Amino acid sequence: MPNKKLIFTTLVFALSFLGAGCSDVQNNIITPQSISIHPAGYGSFASADFHGKQFLKNYNWSLTECQKCHSAQYTGGTAQKSCLGAGCHNTPKGPEACNTCHGVFADSTKIAPPRDITGGFLFTSTGVGAHTAHLDGGDLGRKTECSWCHKVPGTLNETGHLDASRGAELIFDSVAVTKTDTLKPVPVYSATLRTCSNTYCHGYFKNGNKTNSPKWNSGGITCGSCHGNGSNPLPGGTHMQVQNCKMCHSSVIDAVTVTATDTVYTFKDKTKHINGVINY
Repeated sequence: MPNKKLIFTTLVFALSFLGAGCSDVQNNIITPQSISIHPAGYGSFASADFHGKQFLKNYNWSLTECQKCHSAQYTGGTAQKSCLGAGCHNTPKGPEACNTCHGVFADSTKIAPPRDITGGFLFTSTGVGAHTAHLDGGDLGRKTECSWCHKVPGTLNETGHLDASRGAELIFDSVAVTKTDTLKPVPVYSATLRTCSNTYCHGYFKNGNKTNSPKWNSGGITCGSCHGNGSNPLPGGTHMQVQNCKMCHSSVIDAVTVTATDTVYTFKDKTKHINGVINY
C-alpha cells in the first residue's frame, strides 16, 4: 500500500508551493492605466480635435463610429460611457437631434443656423447667411418654414441627408413657387453667386421686380427690391402709381405722417405680407 504519510506530506508541500507562487504573483500585479482612444481636445468645442469637427472631416457625420463603442442607443456599450448625460446629448434624440450639427446646441427647438455645420455664426458665412431673417420672420413677413427651401429628413440617415454632396440642397416649395396671374416662378439658387432668382418671395409676381436676385449672405432688402424696379418702391406693370400703400392695403400696412413730405410705413400685420395672397 502507498505510504499515506508520504502522500500527505507531498500534498502539503505542493499546496504550500502553489500558495507561495500565487501570493508572489498577486503581490506583483500592477494596476493597468486607464486609456482613451480619443485625443485630449475631443470634448472641447474650441479644439481642432473636437469630436464634431472630426466627424465632419473623417466620417461625413456618420454616427455609426460612435455606436461601435457606445451602443446603438448611445447609452454606454462596451465603452461604458453614455453620450446622453448632462452637458452632452441630453435631448430626446440624443446625438441624432438636428441641433447637434446645426442650430443652437443648448436649445433643441432651434435647429437651423446660426451655427452651421462648420461651427460658423457670421452672417457672411454661406452656411449661415439669412437663415435667421427667414426663420424668425424679421420685419418684413411671417416666419419661413424649413420645408419651403429644403427637403427636411425624418431621420438622420434618411436618403439624401448625409451624402457625398457637401452642403444643403435647395428644393423650393410652397410660397416660393406661388403663381400669380400667368406667372409661375421656377426658383433657381446659384451656389457660385449665392443668389436666389425667380422666387415669388422676392419679386417674381405680377407687377413685381421679376429680375430681383438677392444675395443670400449680404442683406440689403428694401421695398423696391421686390416691388418696382429695385430702387423705386412703387410697383410696376398695371399697378397704380400711388405710394400710399395703406390706402388699399390697410389691413397690412400702417402709415404715420412725420412731416408734410415724410410718411413712415410699417406693417400692421406682417403675416399678411409675402403670403401668396393680396390682402386689402
